[in-house]
Amino acid sequence: MRFACFAVWLCACGPSPVVEHPPPGTLDSIAWMHAAWRARDGERVTDEIWTPTGEHTWMGLSRSTEGGRTVHHELLRMEVREDGVRYVAAPAGQSVTPFALVRASSSEARFENPGHDFPTWIQYAVSRRSLTATIGGNDSDEPAATWRFERTGDAPGLVDVPARLCRDGSTLTVEIPPCQCGGELFCAGFETDEGTDVHVALLDSSCDACTPTTGTCTVPDAPIARVNGRPVTTEGRCALPPVPLLILVDL
Repeated sequence: MRFACFAVWLCACGPSPVVEHPPPGTLDSIAWMHAAWRARDGERVTDEIWTPTGEHTWMGLSRSTEGGRTVHHELLRMEVREDGVRYVAAPAGQSVTPFALVRASSSEARFENPGHDFPTWIQYAVSRRSLTATIGGNDSDEPAATWRFERTGDAPGLVDVPARLCRDGSTLTVEIPPCQCGGELFCAGFETDEGTDVHVALLDSSCDACTPTTGTCTVPDAPIARVNGRPVTTEGRCALPPVPLLILVDL
């Protein structure tokens, strides 16, 4: 599996010591990551954002477009586990894959998963408002691919929306009622000790349209416990409104 876009990193001034194994229970070593970023490669534009969803979780979204049309997206998650910090990627149509944070400082971070087919490592280096992301594998530190991003703004927050999320087996349906802002929906499910944490983002492109907005994604079998890191009210297989969504007006 090959990811189309990767998390990006904001430069902090001044050197700091590298932490080979960040202590469990904290995301402080990479707190400078929150931002919105953009990379261009010919006609292809990749936007990526990261925003906190709790003390121990962050949500990320990557979206690549060509001619204004989405050609790839993936939901991302940063989480604290008992054994350390994990970066979890859920590319559209592919399986969820975790990478462990093995090294972090104010100017670089490295995640690894030696058991994954490709990539087995993801590394980031920052300089001022620019990011260079590299990936590789096959027991080599030579990068197989490189992306260059520029910071475009701060990370957006979550907004309570009268949305309803219901599952049928492994399929989750997200419904936003008519006369709410609507557009393109992105979602993914991440398995946690408490159940499934569903990440949902809405690209708001039709605020004037009084039509319902729907979307689906595949989620783990565990019941819905949270949406975007926040506990929600559930009824049977549904998470009831309001639910906190990541709303992006114009990436």
